[in-house]
Amino acid sequence: MFDKEHYLELIEQLKPIVNEPEFADIFAQLTADEDGPTKLQLKMELRRLVTPCNRSIDMRSEVIYDCVPVPHNGRIHYLDQRALVIFENGLSLYQGVFTQDTYEQIQRLLSQSNADSAALGAANIAASHSHIHVPAFKLAGYAQRNEERMNFVSEVKVIPVEGSEFEASTTDLSVQGMRIKVPSKSAVNLTPGAEVALRFTGLAQKFTIDQRLRIPYIVIDSTRESDQVTYLKLRRKADFESESFDTFLLGFINGHKKRYKINLDNTLAALVAKGHEQFFMPRLNALPLFFKRVEQRMFTDMVLQTDNNKHIINSWLDENNQTVIGGLFTGRRLTAVLKQPQDEKQLVIYSFSVTARGKVYFYSASAAELEQTGLREAFISFGRTKDSWRVYQLNLTKADKSKLWLPLSVPDTAVTNVMRPPSPRVMKRLEGISHVGQLLDVTSEATPELEAKTVKRQEAQRLKQFAHTQKLSYKTQIVTLEFVNLRKESRFNYRTPAKFNWQGRNYYGVTVDFSVSGLQLEIEDTTSVPLDAELKLDLTELNRHRKHANLLNLNYQVVGRSEDGSILNLRAVGAQTEHPGARFFHSLIEKNREELRISREKNQLHGIELCLRNLSCASQMSLPMFVHRPRGQLTQIGQVGYSAHSGLIAKLLAQQATKAHHFDLSLLFNNQEWNDVLVAKLEQLQRDDSPAQAYLALDFTEQNKRIEISHQWQQATELSFAVEETPSTATVVRQILRFNLSRTGRPDMEFIQRELNYVANYASHKASDLEAMLWSVSGVIDVQDITPAVAAMETSVEDYTAKQELLAQWLAEPLNELVF
Repeated sequence: MFDKEHYLELIEQLKPIVNEPEFADIFAQLTADEDGPTKLQLKMELRRLVTPCNRSIDMRSEVIYDCVPVPHNGRIHYLDQRALVIFENGLSLYQGVFTQDTYEQIQRLLSQSNADSAALGAANIAASHSHIHVPAFKLAGYAQRNEERMNFVSEVKVIPVEGSEFEASTTDLSVQGMRIKVPSKSAVNLTPGAEVALRFTGLAQKFTIDQRLRIPYIVIDSTRESDQVTYLKLRRKADFESESFDTFLLGFINGHKKRYKINLDNTLAALVAKGHEQFFMPRLNALPLFFKRVEQRMFTDMVLQTDNNKHIINSWLDENNQTVIGGLFTGRRLTAVLKQPQDEKQLVIYSFSVTARGKVYFYSASAAELEQTGLREAFISFGRTKDSWRVYQLNLTKADKSKLWLPLSVPDTAVTNVMRPPSPRVMKRLEGISHVGQLLDVTSEATPELEAKTVKRQEAQRLKQFAHTQKLSYKTQIVTLEFVNLRKESRFNYRTPAKFNWQGRNYYGVTVDFSVSGLQLEIEDTTSVPLDAELKLDLTELNRHRKHANLLNLNYQVVGRSEDGSILNLRAVGAQTEHPGARFFHSLIEKNREELRISREKNQLHGIELCLRNLSCASQMSLPMFVHRPRGQLTQIGQVGYSAHSGLIAKLLAQQATKAHHFDLSLLFNNQEWNDVLVAKLEQLQRDDSPAQAYLALDFTEQNKRIEISHQWQQATELSFAVEETPSTATVVRQILRFNLSRTGRPDMEFIQRELNYVANYASHKASDLEAMLWSVSGVIDVQDITPAVAAMETSVEDYTAKQELLAQWLAEPLNELVF
């Protein structure tokens, strides 16, 4: 019996050429091993698919999306945007003919939409223990393909180093590599690193290739699809050279890639990751720290500032408005944390500051230091009475410097505007970065509850050992990231003279661009004007020519600056309706919108900023979840990002998923909790609001090789690492997770535009689907493990470490059952 599903891949390859003169030859080549009845059935199916269709399609009552009339060949179809893409692609593929194939593709889309809606409704009444599978991507995990890879099915013979030759078929190929489909029984010993040779028997039947030619390859990946089929990714050995074969393959791919389609999987995966990262990075409320090692000394070289984490930096400004956050990480403190055996290291730090005689004096101590000195009660009792009291959790890991520069995922030859690597000056500046840290402010969650008491004079004197030095031997650079999806207004390029006075000195410059509520200023000289400083700005030239506007002494605040202070980003202070500058620019834009050139916002991330952005993504020790709300559908988690450092919880979510490249979030919440706890908080937020928090306690209980995982939502004031155990219960280890919820703005399409254009060139419907996905993102939930900080309130570092080691041991052992 003819099984159409079994031949779908072959049918897809042959559809575009059914009416071409070479169809018979190519069909014979690709079906050489099939029997006569199968060949006949394949031809009948192909002829049926390309038959002109005389039916009309009206989706207006079938879908929730807007439909548009599409006239064609005397008929009017009513299609939504998704169906329109399929329709137009079909016309392009079949030379303007609306075929049965195109009609059936749209019908399948309609059926799938109805099934999805039914499934979505069922999910809301499903049992609380049902799986919640969500696609997962690796942060900064995209790689560049050096050459284009074409989808193409052709017979090959595989010759392993040991064993007999066997038949296989390609699924895609490039000059230097390919993916092949092989029988699983033949692939048992073909693990990554194994060497094989290939003979291109299928191509040799059609082209002048010596089918005896053996070309050596190395297996780089093996995926067992079923007991019958395994897919192998192969890379050609570097020492093999054949100019004639390379020339043939390159010409073959370039000549046929429009027909057989370029493999876009790698680029699509990169676009999903980059598009979502651009939502996440502006919403970071942890402060990324970049540590540099120079000889035997390690120090905080740079920090990455966003709107959500700059409150941490602002707590560490001295009397001269200089950042002294590096004083938190003394050589002794860093040496202690680096001795921890695990890859992702943690440190809990308590701090406060005292202002006296016009100077700010900072104090800090780690939880371990307070234990060792016996000054825990004195330090915390004294410090927590100060407004400057803070509790931090540092997460630290080694820097993967290969992630500093991440080129486009498409071959350089495939785009006209190649992304240039950082300059030698930038790479020189980044030399020596050895570790990446993330500093979490956990003051509201992890301040120990101690009775108020007076600190004895002798104890107060001993607290001086925790005082920071007044002069650091290095300066920590603040690198500020700006993102398109945080901009509320269009900016317009316009240069006009301006000046301001700072600390008794006049500075002169020109505007670079402006919006109603702010502008960027390029100054002739460097300045030391700090962030958040308020200036009196004169727009001298504009004021001279605008009789009805007073453009002198305008109040602006510094919200961004370059490293040397030669470029300042300014924001109008006060309400726009009352600010003379804001009123003037609003009028200017309204009257001259056509003449003004919109600032293209060309990738604000460049040089050092882009490199640190990449490194921070690759080193994330939290778990960002991206909230999607497609039009007409319910709010849902659409994607989860993870890194190699995302920790124990991420590993469990991946382990429990029954789908590849997915996480099962039912470990954290059920459908009811998702709506009642998380969605409810998100819906109360505006885009400009600070993140809201929710807290989850996960309890792991082990007994007879059975681990039970239970969870409960808590308030910040209820958090506790300790679990009350009775003689009848087994040992329990608790983990505390903080969910930081933020609303997002529009997607940063410009950041991914070149790769998106590449996809659109070969598969416009896939590019449209990706854009629709990114426009549906409405929020980010960053899941952070704050167990170390909460545990430090109640237990010793030694006891906490022992519990964590026990939990790791439980999860590393082969288990009979994992229940949640």
